[in-house]
Amino acid sequence: MFSTAANIIFPILLYIQGTFPFPFFFYIDLFCRRSS
Repeated sequence: MFSTAANIIFPILLYIQGTFPFPFFFYIDLFCRRSS
């Protein structure tokens, strides 16, 4: 379920925060560690 949501949300966030990739990937890393 997480991977499905990720496939939809990730490209959108990448497009919106294209000029600010570092905070985006930082939150991704935290989210991945939290879910695992």
